[in-house]
Amino acid sequence: MRSKLLRIVIGLVIVAVFGYLLRVAFAGDPLEKWTKIDNLHLMQNGLEVTAYWSDEGCDSYEVKVWHDGRLTVIPHVKGNAYTTRVSAPGEHCVIMVSGHLRFGIMTRSAKAEITVEKLDQNITVGDTAYYGFDGNDFNLKASAKGALHYRSTDRKIANVDKTGTVALKSVGEAFITITADGNGLYEDAEREVSIFVYPTVLDKVKGAVAENISSSRTIIKWQKNEYAAAYTVLRRNPATQQYEELTEMTAENNFLEVTRDDYDYEIKATAEVNGEKVDGKVSDPVKVRGTTEESPTYSKFKVIKKITKEDLDVVAAIHGAPKTRVPQSINMVGDDYVVSYVNMKNTEAKLIAYSKSEGSISLVSDARGIGHGNGSAYNPHTNKIYVLGTKDGNVQNCCVFDGDTLEMIDTIKMPVACTAISYDISTDKFYLAKKDKIYVCSSNFKVEQTITKTAPFFHTQDMGAYNGAVLVCTWPQETESYLDIYRVSDGAYLGSYDLSIGEIESVTMDDGYLVILMNTIRSNDDRIYKTKERIAIP
Repeated sequence: MRSKLLRIVIGLVIVAVFGYLLRVAFAGDPLEKWTKIDNLHLMQNGLEVTAYWSDEGCDSYEVKVWHDGRLTVIPHVKGNAYTTRVSAPGEHCVIMVSGHLRFGIMTRSAKAEITVEKLDQNITVGDTAYYGFDGNDFNLKASAKGALHYRSTDRKIANVDKTGTVALKSVGEAFITITADGNGLYEDAEREVSIFVYPTVLDKVKGAVAENISSSRTIIKWQKNEYAAAYTVLRRNPATQQYEELTEMTAENNFLEVTRDDYDYEIKATAEVNGEKVDGKVSDPVKVRGTTEESPTYSKFKVIKKITKEDLDVVAAIHGAPKTRVPQSINMVGDDYVVSYVNMKNTEAKLIAYSKSEGSISLVSDARGIGHGNGSAYNPHTNKIYVLGTKDGNVQNCCVFDGDTLEMIDTIKMPVACTAISYDISTDKFYLAKKDKIYVCSSNFKVEQTITKTAPFFHTQDMGAYNGAVLVCTWPQETESYLDIYRVSDGAYLGSYDLSIGEIESVTMDDGYLVILMNTIRSNDDRIYKTKERIAIP
């Protein structure tokens, strides 16, 4: 009975082995993925070598390590990594890994080897760039594994000794090269730091001059200082004869526009190094002198605000219809801005409506009767546009246009010669102006009051009107422009807005916002601007 049972067991084993061999022959070894170590590789980190591998189904591993031929066996390693430490660079390290399967089967072994290289050496230093004043010393406080050595590219600017102490000799830029010796463990190392040396006092600002750009404005300009972070403009107080700070500007600017106001100015450069402010020597005095008493400047009057392009939005970059290239006046008519255009010879003219929402031309009509068309006004009660015409060099007639079609429907005579006109819906009055006079008229152009202007009246371009105030466009030439405000009730001068961004041609009000027609000198870059905020009339 026993012998029969033994024969059965042996037979089953033979069948199983034969079946396994057939499986291996035709489909591959089904145990292969459990019986070998995959992806064994070694990585060096300093003097440590770590073996990494992968497999499936192992409970633990046996790791054999050879250090220059000396074998160490480490059984029962858990996880898929093992780290060993070598004694020195150049040592040859071999690692063999075998796994123990759950069924007691030993996997095929995998082996990898590496020769340990020297370690990189790091030079530690406080910063990559140093800023200081000439005459000051400091230490780089560098450190590394090997002995340190220092070298300067320009010892006349920054010298360095064997301890790493840097002496700042003169203004300029130099580089300090730091090297660290290598040894049996570490490679040689090198790094470079920049040294910027500033003067303890900046040089005197040079080339400061004043250039008059109009009868009332001057530009002070100067040469830039290479170390300056800002410039301070000083103005002498006539009462104390002391120079006082007027303004400070960044180093990108080396000019300042001022009023011709009989003051003396000085400019100095300033810098900041490591949180310390460095002052400069002041320039030679720049003398700015005003015009004669017969030609007054705005320095003697109240400038409410200087309105720059940063305070404005561009409603439209406008260009006239054919043969009309000089915009002269603007009015708000419903949802459009209506601009009168002429050509340089005053032989042709047009009225052009620009859509407020689209910023483009919506309607054009011929307007030959307006001549130069220097001033215009719109009366919403009558839906009529009034544009001043010319005759023998004096404005005497006014052309009347329909507010819807822009076609001319009438010509009327003004009660006085004038170059500017506006209509105030709050008072139902027209205002006319020429040179130093403002005429307050009824709705049928009967003169009721005359106001003598006190602000400079170089060129009265056109006018606007708003809540009992007259806004007079004044142009002293070039890019200088002002908007002078007078109260109609008593004729008082209330102040001026400085709009010195071009030749101001006309102005109107749109729900409290100032709308400006600006003609750019010697250019066709004419624009309609609108203030970003409502303007408060004093």
